[in-house]
Amino acid sequence: MRNRYFRLAVFACAAALILSGCGGSNASDRDVLPAAAVKVTDPDTADTQPLPAASAATGSPIKIGFPYTDWQALKEAGFPVDFRDDDAEQIDALVAWANAHGGLGGHVIEPVKVKVTTVDPNSPQAACLKLTQEQKVFAVVDVSVYRSRPTCVTKQNDTLMLSAYPGAGVDYLDQFPNMMAGIADLEQQAGDMIGGGAEMGFFEIPGKLGILRNGCDPDEVWDGANGVYALLDEMGISDGDYVEYRDACDRGVTSGATAAQALLGFKAANVTKIIAGTGGLLEKTVSAQGQKQGFEPAWLIGDFSATIQNSNLLNNDNIDGAYGVSGTVLDYADSPGADLCSEIFAAKGLPALKSIDVDVNAGFRCDAVVQLVQIGALMGADATPATYAAAAQKAGNLFTAQTFGVTYGEGDLLGAEKVALFRYDSGRQEWAMQGEPITAPHIPQD
Repeated sequence: MRNRYFRLAVFACAAALILSGCGGSNASDRDVLPAAAVKVTDPDTADTQPLPAASAATGSPIKIGFPYTDWQALKEAGFPVDFRDDDAEQIDALVAWANAHGGLGGHVIEPVKVKVTTVDPNSPQAACLKLTQEQKVFAVVDVSVYRSRPTCVTKQNDTLMLSAYPGAGVDYLDQFPNMMAGIADLEQQAGDMIGGGAEMGFFEIPGKLGILRNGCDPDEVWDGANGVYALLDEMGISDGDYVEYRDACDRGVTSGATAAQALLGFKAANVTKIIAGTGGLLEKTVSAQGQKQGFEPAWLIGDFSATIQNSNLLNNDNIDGAYGVSGTVLDYADSPGADLCSEIFAAKGLPALKSIDVDVNAGFRCDAVVQLVQIGALMGADATPATYAAAAQKAGNLFTAQTFGVTYGEGDLLGAEKVALFRYDSGRQEWAMQGEPITAPHIPQD
């Protein structure tokens, strides 16, 4: 069964992270590339690029855009964010390191920083136009602004974007090759959650399955040919074997009512195991209310709506022993790459990477800049988006502090080719990795 499941190829793109709420756009009226245009590279056979040696960039400057989120505005709007707010200083530190290690193919990187108020729908668009039309940047490095709306950069203004949030699967194919990401897309993350759960024996737990579905996810994540339901069906789990509740795409406004309905329905159906896939308050509310009522199912939690990363949503005894699957490093102490990022930040008097709840965006930004320099070294002095894209597809395994694997290959500008399996310890309020990272289940295997 395991090999049969692993033969399912899941192609596409994107990760909705902690604040992400909306899925990809409708691509029915677009010229979408076929899935066969994107090939998955085997990380175990790919070449590994060395980190660039110290060598000051001396070539003509190249502008790189760095939009970053106004976290204070989000807090004032009521969003519970705890991310570090030294984004501008992070950018300066990373660019200084990059220019001391060859820049972009020998060219000096000139950062164009734009602070964006994401609660203002006009602010991201204005930032996009400033970067692409006014400043004419070579590329945009984005880790928090364009998580569900990258097309202004990548399509409308034909500009390369290095992103931690590259859209839905069909959107990735639509934007190829102007989109690159160090993490897997939503469909891949969902597939990894199901495959990783199977690897750990989650689905062997007797009884009925409950599903908490994110109403913001693109339909193909769940209903598509390689969606969650198709993957479950491959394991012999049909729609008669599970009970599903879907929240509204309103960032938790109705989660209390949905949670009450879900908990009542799960209990009535004698649910013994739950897939958590909303990345919001729904999991916390269901598990907390269930704890009070003696309802203690097993939980399977994955990246594809970022719940496993947002541990402040999960700190209660009811999920003790929960199964988790993530392509993201959750403990920077176990990531050798995090040491380099911490050194880069420390050189400018900034804090080290310590906690994913605080540093996740800083880690993704560090990954993107170091990978930019690695790929630039392969690109050479002829710096164009086309030469960069060609170099990226030959890059193989790249540096990462933030994920378990970033591998680019021919026709493939998506990373996150490894994931780790976890169990949650409520006593310590942390995820404990089970063994070593594995090749991501979404990658076809013989």
